[in-house]
Amino acid sequence: FKEIDSKDSLLKVTNDTYYDIVKFLEENERNTSLSLISVGGWVESLYIVTTLQQKYDENNRIIQLIADQKNIFENLILSLEQRSSEASISEILEQLKPIKTVYDELEVIKIESPISDKPSGNQIIVGGTTKIVMTEEQFNKLKESIALVRNNLAEATV
Repeated sequence: FKEIDSKDSLLKVTNDTYYDIVKFLEENERNTSLSLISVGGWVESLYIVTTLQQKYDENNRIIQLIADQKNIFENLILSLEQRSSEASISEILEQLKPIKTVYDELEVIKIESPISDKPSGNQIIVGGTTKIVMTEEQFNKLKESIALVRNNLAEATV
């Protein structure tokens, strides 16, 4: 191993390794393994972030990023549901239900952005976005759910 001098270098090595693993699994038709690894990584990441973020503050950027994970989580669930006939995937979907319950409760607000310029020619201006709102009670329930799921996955036998 060579010495890593900066956080950027560490991030690059981590990303390169991740994409090498993804490429290997896809090329060898190990999509179930890829799905399980993705879920495990996502759950562990959220567990670490929610454990470090001990207090709720609605204006805290980390709290918003945790709420925004609703979209990633929904995509993970959709991906898993495509393979739900496989026992390991079906079991994971069942184990993720406590997290799904909390994320399903979060309110998604549409935010309109004012259009200051009119489009010209074939130009299209897309405006608006959404914000996912999480209350303190939902944050605490999500923390508990993620810890529960993470601990159950960590204790599971492979």
